[in-house]
Amino acid sequence: MSNLIPQASVDALTQVMRKVYATRYTNLDAHLSFLLNVAIETLGSVRASIWRFERGCQRLRLDRFVDREPLPIPPCILERAATPCYFDALKTEFVVDATDAVNDPRTCELTQSYLQPLGIVSLLDTPLRALGVHIGVLCLEWSGEQRMFNAAELAFANAISTQISFAMERDELNQANADLVQRVMYDRVTDLPNAIFLQDHLNQGLNELYLGGMGVAIVYADLDHFIQLCNSLGRPLADALLHAMAKRLQTIVGDRFLVARAGDDDFAITICSESPLDDALALAYKIQTAMLEPLNALERQVHCSLSIGIAARANGDTDLNAEALIREGWIASRNAKAGAGIVTFERRQLAQATLEVELEQELRTALAKQEFEPYLQPILDLQSQRIVGFEALMRWRNPTRGVLTPIDFIHVAHRTGLIIPIGMALLRQALKEFTALIYRLDRADLYISFNLSPSEFLQPDLVKSAARLLEEFELPAGSLSFEITEQVIISDLAQAKLVVEKLHAIGISVALDDFGTGYSALNYLRVLSVDTIKIDRSFVDDLERNSRSMMMMRSLSQLAHNFKIKAVAEGVEWLEQLAAVESHAIDQVQGYLIARPLAMAEIDTAWLESVEKHAQKLLSHLRFA
Repeated sequence: MSNLIPQASVDALTQVMRKVYATRYTNLDAHLSFLLNVAIETLGSVRASIWRFERGCQRLRLDRFVDREPLPIPPCILERAATPCYFDALKTEFVVDATDAVNDPRTCELTQSYLQPLGIVSLLDTPLRALGVHIGVLCLEWSGEQRMFNAAELAFANAISTQISFAMERDELNQANADLVQRVMYDRVTDLPNAIFLQDHLNQGLNELYLGGMGVAIVYADLDHFIQLCNSLGRPLADALLHAMAKRLQTIVGDRFLVARAGDDDFAITICSESPLDDALALAYKIQTAMLEPLNALERQVHCSLSIGIAARANGDTDLNAEALIREGWIASRNAKAGAGIVTFERRQLAQATLEVELEQELRTALAKQEFEPYLQPILDLQSQRIVGFEALMRWRNPTRGVLTPIDFIHVAHRTGLIIPIGMALLRQALKEFTALIYRLDRADLYISFNLSPSEFLQPDLVKSAARLLEEFELPAGSLSFEITEQVIISDLAQAKLVVEKLHAIGISVALDDFGTGYSALNYLRVLSVDTIKIDRSFVDDLERNSRSMMMMRSLSQLAHNFKIKAVAEGVEWLEQLAAVESHAIDQVQGYLIARPLAMAEIDTAWLESVEKHAQKLLSHLRFA
């Protein structure tokens, strides 16, 4: 058995620890290997190892070890169930110094599974703690003769274990900080840097870029119709679509520029170059070309488009505000939605964007105060010469600007997604008032037709909501019709077919509005079982001047009748137009010639009778002219 270390060795241990303290931490693996080697060389052990607690300190797993001479490989797992005394000692004692490890009550449980197979006779084990919690143990082992430990050696082993604990604690904190940075600065759906990172990146880089004679631009790409995609596809598929979009943009851009997710459906690319605007435009056109190919989201092919805005700062510009640059890119992308696809920011756009932000707040207030109301325009059946239904038209009774039509605000409602809550609120109010109206007119045969945008029609709960409202107001399903445009079908044909089928199942009819203007109108009639086509008013406007419009009107009427659906002509304002429409066997008409839209509260029996008499007089004049 070895003798006590002489006092001179205490000074030697102190010198070793000073070197340890002076060693610069680089990375965890290198530092832990360094500390284990110091322990072996200083104390003369045959092995130094680090074990980590798992399962709430119910298990020790070997993390790493260093041998002074070749030894058998140690087991990788120690279970508390098999060695409870050893585990208790690690949790309660400052150090486990087992000179005779085989017979020491704290370590004897290790004899059969660990000590004898490895030839270990003495142990010096010190617990490791990080952030106040036991995380493992530093184990120093001796073979051959038993080893007695003095106070200096115990203090040295504890100092080494403390350094190991500090290194592991630092690594856990660094990992925690990295996780925090990941959560705060990166988007979990796309794995891209987020808006916070984007702004920080620009703020840090703008000054350096200008000092280096460079300019900067931002390419701001807005995914079109994302709200309706979410409603029709569901959130998981929409998230997969965003992830696929992120991957495509990264593939296009490569490592040269930063790609970030700047908003719900917005992506931003920062460009640093000598010609930032030219490079941004070139990249924008490259992105638009790439978007001709569908995205693969959860093994589903989805066609998408982007509206791209560009804002730039050339070398020498004095406006180095990152937030302003991002906002200008966002504004330009909103202007690109008007149809240009790619728009470069101009100062005049800022005033328009400010007005739209103010309008959005007004819309939210109007929704809360129930300022939207339905106006009704009657639909005349040409055969019976009676009013058979009404189209509900949205009006906003603004307290300062009077009654506004959708042309004044609908673009902001669509862009912000407010169109869905506004539309549902208007549908509820329209059906409530319509119930009272048909009772007042004693006309239970009347129906009301309601326009729905793609995002409204494709929302998952449309059918259930409509059924609940009909039941609530005790209206028959046949009294409600929904009007959709070709854009609904373009957005998601499969989902549109499913919604139409569900609406038909509960008795609600569907009309295809603005019919005849799209590229695939005829094909949509083949695959979509609509009940009515509403012929676009552009054909009606042109009837008197264009013989082709006259032929098209006749063809559309015949087509509708072949499919056994009704044909309605919109926008009839002149007697000559009514004459042309009637001559082509159109079923129903609406327009200013018959009656202007009117608030529902103003409609009564006398008004309805006067409209019908007026229409009958017009038709009589045409038939006997």
